[in-house]
Amino acid sequence: MTEANARISEKRPAETIGRRAGGLFVLTFVLLASGIVGTGTFYYRNYEKQYRAEMERQLSAIADLKVGELVQWRKERLSDAVVFFKNPSFTALVRRFFEQPTDAEVQRQLLDWVGKYPAHGDYDQVRLLDAQGVSRLSVPARLLPASSAIVRGASEALRSGQIALRDFYRNEHDQRVYLAALVPILDERDGGQPLGVLVLRADPETYVYPLIKLWPTPSRTAETLLVRREGNEVIFLNELRFQTNTALNLCVSLDRIALPAAQAALGREGIMEGIDYRGVPVVAVLRTIPDSPWALVSRMDTAEVYAPLRARLWQVVVLIVALLIGAGACVGAVWRQQSVRFYKERAETTDALIASEVRYRRLFEAARDGVLILDAETGMVVDVNPFLVELLGVTREAFLQKKVWELGFFKDIVANQDNFTELQQKGYVRYEDMALETRNGQRCEVEFVSNVHLVNHHKVIQCNIRDISERKRAAAALACRMDELAQFNAAAVGRELRMVELKEQVNELARQLGQPPPYEMDFLDGAVQTAPPGGEARRPGDLNPRPHHT
Repeated sequence: MTEANARISEKRPAETIGRRAGGLFVLTFVLLASGIVGTGTFYYRNYEKQYRAEMERQLSAIADLKVGELVQWRKERLSDAVVFFKNPSFTALVRRFFEQPTDAEVQRQLLDWVGKYPAHGDYDQVRLLDAQGVSRLSVPARLLPASSAIVRGASEALRSGQIALRDFYRNEHDQRVYLAALVPILDERDGGQPLGVLVLRADPETYVYPLIKLWPTPSRTAETLLVRREGNEVIFLNELRFQTNTALNLCVSLDRIALPAAQAALGREGIMEGIDYRGVPVVAVLRTIPDSPWALVSRMDTAEVYAPLRARLWQVVVLIVALLIGAGACVGAVWRQQSVRFYKERAETTDALIASEVRYRRLFEAARDGVLILDAETGMVVDVNPFLVELLGVTREAFLQKKVWELGFFKDIVANQDNFTELQQKGYVRYEDMALETRNGQRCEVEFVSNVHLVNHHKVIQCNIRDISERKRAAAALACRMDELAQFNAAAVGRELRMVELKEQVNELARQLGQPPPYEMDFLDGAVQTAPPGGEARRPGDLNPRPHHT
């Protein structure tokens, strides 16, 4: 492996680990940020939902309270009128008064009946009209003639024979707005002949308008509107907070569907967001007043309604940003710490790798075996050590960037690409007694061993070429010596056998003469022989005859 390969193999995993670590920290921050933003959004949405529900509940409660008060006020006015309607005593007094208008006693009794209402109720005057609409009696006295609206209403009440509440109308004499309860006086003795009408006039400034204007909590824009439908228009019945002289003067087309007052006049109830008479977005509660032509609108500017919501939104946003900054700082600090440790370890690994490369290079260059590094895919020579260069007597450049089968001195080992394919497939190959031809034509006996290694995800083949010429010469010399030794041994063994035969013959002649055998022949078993009485012990191989006396 070259130094460049070592650097590449170290650099690529380090870069991969660095990218993975960076990606992991980015993913961690993204998950934390998503969790923070999601939690903040969920909290704000939940708070917004609760806040809207609470504001709608408050607006609805205020509207329902005012509707209830208005309904009760109308009932009280009708109750006051019922006191006089078809009352025989009051009807008799009215008939007598119309027959004798100068009768002071009758006039006094009538004033006792009606005089207490202006003093203690919501009425500012009580008027008694005859059947022609002429004022015959009034409290307080000497009033101006009845307005045309009252005269028309009195005529309608006499025709219907029922109590009628005259809705908001403008008096042409003083240009003020009033309401009135009209009580028809019918002579039951004369088959219900109409005698006149008692008019109980109420000033809305006394109770109705203050009730409508009242708002139970401090507010910059809250307002209650009382409206009714007249044809294709909605008419405002009370004075508005942000516009003057509007009672019975301000009319708006019902075609303005975004206008809460128009929707209320059409009979819609509930909560809506729309545009009010000023062109400002509002939140409004719509209610109809039972048994009346009136509709009520309680509304508040959207800006005021949602001001606390916007403030809470900013609080949530600031908190989320702070948490994101904190999370980013924490992740960044951990990332920095990990990066410092990573690059420190990387530097230590690089130093160790460089040291290892130096050691490997020294071993590679000092090795007394030839080492050849090949690209396992192409068979291209990547590196060669000095020993092999010296052994074959060629330059290093003669090896590099050439395919192994293109090198002539390897023709007996890797003659072509097919041989190299076999080398690739087997992974491990060992050849003994192979010969290389050096540059000067000499044959060099070598041993060839190849192994496939994985370096930086890339296969290389390391070929070790060992010079075994000396070993071959030593083996030949040893074989020669062994042959000589075998020949010598064969000659020596022949002489020994002849001597054994002679000894056996001597022993046989001695036995024939009746003498003990002079030679011990069982020495071949390796046992120590025992001398006869008066003699000495012998050891095997002792070929001298034993002494004896004749």
